[in-house]
Amino acid sequence: MDQADDWLFGKLADAYEPENGAAGIPRGLLTVRQVCTLVDVSKNTLYSWIAEEEFPRPKRFGASNIRWLESDVRAWQQARGQGPAP
Repeated sequence: MDQADDWLFGKLADAYEPENGAAGIPRGLLTVRQVCTLVDVSKNTLYSWIAEEEFPRPKRFGASNIRWLESDVRAWQQARGQGPAP
């Protein structure tokens, strides 16, 4: 690993919050299931919105690990009058 990787993993470790019910998932990063629950849509609808550029794209952490920034999802909700203010 290089210094950039060390820095990223350090930041992710700093954000780790095991008591949040999602052990191993850093605070502020959401799984596809969590996003679907927050916006009350199916996974197919969510990915359709992403393809149509109507919803924020997830961030990739490794080959098969994707997460959405909670702030992106909340901003999307707020822009559409859905959900609470951050």
